[in-house]
Amino acid sequence: MKTTLLIIALFLVNINIYSQGNNISVELKPDTSLEGINFSCLKVLDGRYFKENIGFVTRGSGKNNTGVQLLGEFEEYLAETITKLLPRENEKPRLVLIIRDITISENIGTMTQIGFCNVEIEFTKQIDTVLYSLGIFHANMTENKSGIKYSHDKRILMGLEMCFRKFDKTDWIDNKGILIEDINRKTLFDFKIPPPKGAYISFNQMAKKTPLDSISFDIIQANKSKKYEVYSITTKKKINIEPVHFVSDGESIYLRVNRSQFIKSKSYGKYIYFEGRVTTTVKHENAARAFGAGLAFGLGGIAGGVIFSLATGATSNNSTLKGVVLETETGNLKMVTDMYLHRITTPFPLMLKEYRKSKRKLTDKEKVITQLNTNF
Repeated sequence: MKTTLLIIALFLVNINIYSQGNNISVELKPDTSLEGINFSCLKVLDGRYFKENIGFVTRGSGKNNTGVQLLGEFEEYLAETITKLLPRENEKPRLVLIIRDITISENIGTMTQIGFCNVEIEFTKQIDTVLYSLGIFHANMTENKSGIKYSHDKRILMGLEMCFRKFDKTDWIDNKGILIEDINRKTLFDFKIPPPKGAYISFNQMAKKTPLDSISFDIIQANKSKKYEVYSITTKKKINIEPVHFVSDGESIYLRVNRSQFIKSKSYGKYIYFEGRVTTTVKHENAARAFGAGLAFGLGGIAGGVIFSLATGATSNNSTLKGVVLETETGNLKMVTDMYLHRITTPFPLMLKEYRKSKRKLTDKEKVITQLNTNF
């Protein structure tokens, strides 16, 4: 019971890091209806994994991250907005729109002002009370200009329109659709094949293989250490990289560990293995669970400091190099301890026996994970 309460508390700490100050509300004000769209909206359903808000804004020092919400109850407010964009007409089919993601971010520094928005919608048709999926479409855009904090509404509306038009160009009218048994179902992560090359806001987005395709980037090792490699990822466009928590180069996964740096996976499979400098001031396994929940919902970023040290060198007084795995079944990040290895290798007793005979160093832990991945 105490462990459960600690996990919850740590997760709340992660959220509170982002929730300093009052939430900011965004009002959507479509000034005209969209032309050339061959459907209207019957209703909106909230199918997001994280429903607390639609993002965070960072202004100034980066310590005043504030949650952002729509100006009204999510489903009702978006339904009213979309009806203004797509007026209901008798001859047009009415579809149920499941909002899979609306995420915005804002970073206002001394020299730059960057705004970002990602929208993901699953279009469905309703027959009686049953929903059939006609496809999931997403759009994202980044703007680098002055007055960015006043234009979140425009980017959201632009994202909605882009999704509408992408979907409407398909043969959805003749599509029978795929039965949806549960709108809150999770997409299973395909650990057989690395996600497509690209940047991802959250683990769930990576599981769905829907990268932010408008982002091109360079991956550069940011330190000289061979024992502990840290990478910086820069974009070829002037965009905000802060909402991104994972990057795939098509072979390996890069995990954000603080505001500006990533670590590279050393083993890919059911258990994606990383090595990172971990703070010694928290209970590692519990903090990893809390941070893992943050990764699934797209709350990594600053919350990564709960686990990973901000130290970039090979040594630090309050951190130590540890192995961690990203569990592809849960999206959680777990510390690779002896107890954890015992649990996940129970079906493979010979593997566990060999590990117990070893010196149980990091290289031994990595070897176990690599061998384990070959069995799935």
